Amino acid sequence: MVHFLLAEDLVREREADLRQAAVRVRREETRRERLGWILVAAGLKLVSAQAPKLTARRTSPA
Repeated sequence: MVHFLLAEDLVREREADLRQAAVRVRREETRRERLGWILVAAGLKLVSAQAPKLTARRTSPA
């Protein structure tokens, strides 16, 4: 079982990795692959914008 703070750190590390990969420009990528990375970057921005709401809801006592 993983403590939720540790899991949150792992998720943030993965988000950072995905952001770095989305920013990289690779010449061998196809248009479809580039579009996929653009969508990944956009999704991460949306999740990051909602993160304060999600953590506030999770940490509040029941």
